[in-house]
Amino acid sequence: MFTTAVAALRERYEESGRMVHFQLFERYDLRDDTDVSYASLAKEFGLEPATVNNYLAAARRDFRKVVLEKLREITATDEEFRTEARSLLGVDVK
Repeated sequence: MFTTAVAALRERYEESGRMVHFQLFERYDLRDDTDVSYASLAKEFGLEPATVNNYLAAARRDFRKVVLEKLREITATDEEFRTEARSLLGVDVK
């Protein structure tokens, strides 16, 4: 499901012209590169570290939203959805 959510997020960002958000999210959150930092990403992408922080925060929020949408599609009941959301993301949803 997470693979599907990542693909959906990439598609949304491509369509909205915000691929830098996705690229930062991919480099910082999806890869096992322990040498990457906000400062190194800022330098690589020609951004301020604060901008990297803001873009990553937005991408993480959007990713959680996409994961919840995909989870809603595959669960049979609201209770199952809430239980899975709590288990996977540690969030309580209504």
